[in-house]
Amino acid sequence: MTLVAAATAACAVPSGMLSLVDPLPDEGKLLVDLVAQTYGWTGTWLVWQYVAQQAFGKHGIDAEAVLRDLPQWPWGAGHGYRGGADGSLGGR
Repeated sequence: MTLVAAATAACAVPSGMLSLVDPLPDEGKLLVDLVAQTYGWTGTWLVWQYVAQQAFGKHGIDAEAVLRDLPQWPWGAGHGYRGGADGSLGGR
């Protein structure tokens, strides 16, 4: 298998799921923008309760539901969000 074929196979996602390179849904973009803008202003990572409150208060969205719908890197690399096997929110 060539390197390109291996990379393509590694990036394949089941039908209907977002890929890491697909555009985010509108609510996902709002959530990511909220975190990025606030981090840019403060220089520190946010407390999740603040993110959830701001997402609901400013945009009327359920941050946990939106976060679960964002694409995930399934191979365990990195230190970002990973949902638990039971669907709970969990980090590393």
